[in-house]
Amino acid sequence: MGKPSAFRKSHNQLDPKFQFYPATTGPDGTPLEEEGINRIDAEKGVFPYRDEKTYAFLFEQMWNPRNM
Repeated sequence: MGKPSAFRKSHNQLDPKFQFYPATTGPDGTPLEEEGINRIDAEKGVFPYRDEKTYAFLFEQMWNPRNM
């Protein structure tokens, strides 16, 4: 059983000890200007909400960490 915490909301809640760090390099291996933020240049400045073309563009831009 985990040790008591002032932040626990339930006796079933435990801290899994996950730690997240912002990425320092982009999908192509170049250093990011701002850690954790991969800026993508796009022809459009605004993308329509709930538009299939928007979803397709965003899906194509996702970073798959296995492709390093």
